[in-house]
Amino acid sequence: MARASLSQRRIEEAREALDQALAPSARYHDREAELLVGVTAACVRAASADPVDRAQAEQNLREALAEATTAGFVDYGLQARLILGEIQMSSGRKAEGRACLTALEREAVHKGFNLIAQQATAALRTEWNTDK
Repeated sequence: MARASLSQRRIEEAREALDQALAPSARYHDREAELLVGVTAACVRAASADPVDRAQAEQNLREALAEATTAGFVDYGLQARLILGEIQMSSGRKAEGRACLTALEREAVHKGFNLIAQQATAALRTEWNTDK
């Protein structure tokens, strides 16, 4: 629900959906559910115009990436990297973002995560079109 609201640029609605998802997930110790909620929470924070929120999102994504890598959740790790690359691009760190997204695109294709590869490609193209 939070991601659907984000895709429609309804940030406050995304935050509310995320708060609803956080309450039950705190009661259970399901690493996969925690990663899903964590990556989604970071995604919502990343959409904020507030630099503090965006910095917190980046830190949370790095933590989620480390946890996903340790736990073997490749898909959540790739999702975290996608959002990190997008944050880097939109924060003016274009070279860092391009490197992240290009490496992600290759790895996602190699591992069979074609949707994430396509999303990385789209993020790179969007950046390319805005630089002209």
